[in-house]
Amino acid sequence: MSIEKSPVADFPRDAHVLYQEQIRRLTEGDAVDISNLRKVEVNLQHMEEKQSAAKVIFLYEDHTLGNSLRHVLMQNPNVVTAGYNVPHPLEPKMMLQVSTRGYAPDVVAEGLEELAVLCENLAGNFNAAVQEAMEGGNGGKKGGRKNKNEDASP
Repeated sequence: MSIEKSPVADFPRDAHVLYQEQIRRLTEGDAVDISNLRKVEVNLQHMEEKQSAAKVIFLYEDHTLGNSLRHVLMQNPNVVTAGYNVPHPLEPKMMLQVSTRGYAPDVVAEGLEELAVLCENLAGNFNAAVQEAMEGGNGGKKGGRKNKNEDASP
């Protein structure tokens, strides 16, 4: 199956949008199986007795994990510096650089575990708030808006 340029597009931007729509339709339902890929690569850059630095590459991750993990790591008193970058939006990887007072891979693993706990707590709080809203926290109405007739005085 080939992709053809649409004669309807008068402007380059329109042609690009139509082209992207054709690609989306052709690949709809396609899933990329990354279960057998090695998703994390650790490069130890500097090792001393009391501190180390590492570069950790996460495949198929982006700013969502990078910024959250960097934030959690910077809360750890054993972390000297932590930063991340995504080399290019089309390249499916996020690179984390961390310097620690201790063994860097262990500190990163602790940060990942702490981030997972934070996410579980957030999901629990969200579910509890939804349940409370459904049970009558706002009268059982979606969005908490009042009806026009409820505001009117008899």
